[in-house]
Amino acid sequence: CGAASGEACLHTGAQHGDTIEFESIENYRDKSTGAFVFLRDANVYVPKDTNLGNKRSVIPRGVTVTLCLDGNTLIESPQTATRYTEGFAIEDGGTLTLCDCKGTGSLVNFNDNDFTVYDTGTLNMYGGTLERSDSTPPIRLIGTFNMYGGAITGNYGRCAVEVTDGRINLYGGVIDGNYTNDISSYKSNVELSPGAVINIPDKLYPGTRV
Repeated sequence: CGAASGEACLHTGAQHGDTIEFESIENYRDKSTGAFVFLRDANVYVPKDTNLGNKRSVIPRGVTVTLCLDGNTLIESPQTATRYTEGFAIEDGGTLTLCDCKGTGSLVNFNDNDFTVYDTGTLNMYGGTLERSDSTPPIRLIGTFNMYGGAITGNYGRCAVEVTDGRINLYGGVIDGNYTNDISSYKSNVELSPGAVINIPDKLYPGTRV
């Protein structure tokens, strides 16, 4: 995706095997806030290392967005006196699928959640790395998180994934190398698929059901 020739990008996964064409995520940027605004279904890629705006980018109800990092980095800037960068919010009934064609893409978070997933929202992760969160979890959810690949590593917040009354389905990928709990769960289920390749050594918050 992002090829000058307009070639399609192919992603494979348990529920994601179509060939789909992508457009630049910059086509969806609100110039006044810097946030990305999605009012309809979209397949977007990150054309170069890109800063997020200082307002949360929202995936609204009924909208499905596939975001390919294409080997690049979405960067959330450190907090300053005038700027507090936020990530993506997936509202009830919204769906965001994160993938990475080239295998070197990442989302670097300094001060807020990369992804906040609400009640019936869904986050699917096939690729990319969520790293360097200094204070809050890269993923905070009440909804559903399906992980097929990619990595959540090198984060300093209180946990890597925080779930309350939600569900995590782990089919593959790596959650490891975080400096506190890898997963913090309250009244939620963490499901590990048989044969999944995922590394969660010993950092599950007490009370997590696996």
